[in-house]
Amino acid sequence: MNKEKILKISLITIAVVLILIALINALDFYFQQKTWRQENAQFEERSRQAASLLSNSSSGDLADGSQPSDDYQVEASLGTACQLESDCVLPMEYAVQSRCPFTVKCISGGCAVVCPLDYYGGE
Repeated sequence: MNKEKILKISLITIAVVLILIALINALDFYFQQKTWRQENAQFEERSRQAASLLSNSSSGDLADGSQPSDDYQVEASLGTACQLESDCVLPMEYAVQSRCPFTVKCISGGCAVVCPLDYYGGE
């Protein structure tokens, strides 16, 4: 009889421990998702700001009031935020085109695909 009680208590203890472990894992997952959503929202906001800055640059004025460079023409805004040109990646769809030696530039905090004006002939 005593062995049966010990066995029941052991099984109940194991079940409680397993339930606590599952609860801790669920809470950890929830907080990881919450953090990821917050970081993703911040990244998307920075991307929208960069895209807005680049769309302003195509009309001639950058957000900081400066003019776009005379060395290149902005072909497309990539909609990704950057601080350095190394933060930007040239999409394959531009890399394979022969009409221009496209490259990427970090313009006012946003990545843009650009073509050198001397390749366009200064148009």
